Amino acid sequence: MTFQYRPEWKHHPLEIPSGEHKGKFTAYDPSVPGMAPPDHPDHGKTGQEAIGASILTDSLIAEYKEKNTWAQMREYRDKELVNTDWTQGVDVPDSIKLPYQTYRKKLREIGDAATTADVVWPTKPS
Repeated sequence: MTFQYRPEWKHHPLEIPSGEHKGKFTAYDPSVPGMAPPDHPDHGKTGQEAIGASILTDSLIAEYKEKNTWAQMREYRDKELVNTDWTQGVDVPDSIKLPYQTYRKKLREIGDAATTADVVWPTKPS
């Protein structure tokens, strides 16, 4: 399994800064088509299209997408670290332990990247 961005923003929902929806939050990436039902006038539109590009600007969306992607990456990384904890046991042979030490170190270093686009996911040992 590899990391995949999800448009659900449970970590950093975006507060709508102005307009009729001011103060409400969206927990779904407004740059992708939303989840309005088929009979709703906003069906098939992005949140930005539905609310307005002057309110949900590209830069505001990019800022929140970066925050949410970092949170999702950390969550994915943490699960991968937990799933590979067993490789560091005292009874695990070095032929398994050492490649996983390198892999786990690289997982911990993903936060050193300047942006989410700069993250290079290490290859899991086989």
